Amino acid sequence: MILYSVGIITSLIGVVIVIFPFATPETVNWLGLKKAIIAVRTAGFLTIAIGIVICMLPL
Repeated sequence: MILYSVGIITSLIGVVIVIFPFATPETVNWLGLKKAIIAVRTAGFLTIAIGIVICMLPL
């Protein structure tokens, strides 16, 4: 039961990261604004995928 909760919360955090792709100023300076947004959204999609995998573990 706890793994379902952790997986759902992790997936929701990923959704928030994808919707609001805020990168740190250091990342924006390093990559530029467009690439930093792409990097943050990619991290958000990876977080969603990890949350889905965690939800599937008990099965």
